[in-house]
Amino acid sequence: MIADGAHAKALFLGLMRVLAVAVMSRLRKNSALWTVPGPRVPHQRGPNRIYGEHRIDLAKRGGQKRGWATGTFDL
Repeated sequence: MIADGAHAKALFLGLMRVLAVAVMSRLRKNSALWTVPGPRVPHQRGPNRIYGEHRIDLAKRGGQKRGWATGTFDL
């Protein structure tokens, strides 16, 4: 299944996972992608961080000669 980024929501992805369908989706070129947050500091107040501190630049990542990294994740 190929979907636009707006349609790649949790409900849609969950259904496709049940049906064992591979989903390909695109990202907008101006997407605000951030790194994964680091480990929580002991005795830190407040909720856990959702995003990391560094922004990911898609133009720089796409221009790498060594290619993209692939991985498997659970939704």
